[in-house]
Amino acid sequence: MTTPAAVIVDAAAYAQAVEDAVKASAAYYAGGTDRPRGGVVQRAV
Repeated sequence: MTTPAAVIVDAAAYAQAVEDAVKASAAYYAGGTDRPRGGVVQRAV
């Protein structure tokens, strides 16, 4: 299953996408616990 790419139409949408990516990255690396592997992370992003 493939997910279509997001279309970012303006600066505000771009800024929101960057903020969302930073939050997702922080959540992924937080806590020092074992992280999900492979496809699980790829599907979440």
